[in-house]
Amino acid sequence: MVKYLGSKRVVIVSGFAGAGKSTLAKKIAEKYKLRYLSSGDLFRKIAAEHNIVVDKHSYKKFIEAHRKIKKIPEIDLKVDELQRKEAEKGNIVIDSWLGGFIIPEGIKIYLKVDLEEAARRISKRDGISQEEARKRILERYKENKERFLKLYNINIDDLSPFHLVLDTTFLDKEETFKVVDCFLENFLEK
Repeated sequence: MVKYLGSKRVVIVSGFAGAGKSTLAKKIAEKYKLRYLSSGDLFRKIAAEHNIVVDKHSYKKFIEAHRKIKKIPEIDLKVDELQRKEAEKGNIVIDSWLGGFIIPEGIKIYLKVDLEEAARRISKRDGISQEEARKRILERYKENKERFLKLYNINIDDLSPFHLVLDTTFLDKEETFKVVDCFLENFLEK
């Protein structure tokens, strides 16, 4: 099974909003002494270079920014190119919606979560109602699905590129990490 890694240690954590991608990716990076890359942070940085502020604290501004970005495919393409370049260097965990589809090597993990549980988690995290969180999740998912289909002809509902697909609906962050860590111990040394 080590063939998925080659000589590099690359782990990609993708998944649904509210599933725990960022939390899991950071825990993996810490335990296995890997670099951590957030494609979301990279995305905001590159969008800012195009004078687009992706404000994750104001959903209205967040969606407005994404609608502008949809008209500038170079932003997505640059983010994805940089993710691939960082993966080529190895020793990294990448937290990314699309990484598992566009980065050829590495261990690819996809986290799923029930919509209602995702809305509950995001509601608590962002201090908004569950109804608002649900609306945001669905709108963002739709936007991402359309963009990735148009840019790469990738259907983000096809999970076949992933080595591990885990439903975190009934797992807390520690339980999620325990399951994934058990899986990763077969591939990574501390």
